[in-house]
Amino acid sequence: MLKLKEPQIVPPLGFRYHDEDLKYTFRGSCIQDLAKRCIVMRQANGLLTPPDFEAVIEDWLCRRLPEKMVYSDNPDEPVITHPAITYFLVQGMTKHVIEAYRKAGRRFTTSEEMSRRAAICMNCPQNRKHATCMNCDGLKDWVNSNLGGRMKEAEGLLVCDILAVFNSSHTRLPDDVIKEITTIKQLAMLPDECWRKQLVQGEDHE
Repeated sequence: MLKLKEPQIVPPLGFRYHDEDLKYTFRGSCIQDLAKRCIVMRQANGLLTPPDFEAVIEDWLCRRLPEKMVYSDNPDEPVITHPAITYFLVQGMTKHVIEAYRKAGRRFTTSEEMSRRAAICMNCPQNRKHATCMNCDGLKDWVNSNLGGRMKEAEGLLVCDILAVFNSSHTRLPDDVIKEITTIKQLAMLPDECWRKQLVQGEDHE
């Protein structure tokens, strides 16, 4: 499991834990406080609590922080985290996509492939609007102005909760560009149903 390198320092967005059973996000002053608050609520709802619950909470939190803030208690376990999505993170990651698009000659995939990819993203729970974005229209306009304009196939696409980019920026790019910009670490985090993962692993559709 992952551990905090400096547990006495409050992490970005604070000490927090989302309990999937309770559908509730707890906040506390430290990991131990989080565990106590969650245990009380779970017991009140007749739910069991694992004996290593503090470690479970710490691991959950660590996987949402920058890698430099955490370490693994198992030397054979790779440290893979998914930092909290912010406006500036989405902007920075999408800028990388735009640069790759320009470098590759401003090419697009086919309209049919774009629609296929968009349909997969639309049905993915990781296609989300983030509170930190408030109103994403400004960023959407920025993406469209740098990636060939507004495309009807991309309507309804939001931010990928794993890659921290606008899904509309990826769905329009040709296969070779997607393969180039997708890292091994990102590939490991993507669900098997993701068209990006299938593409990079060899299941081409173009």
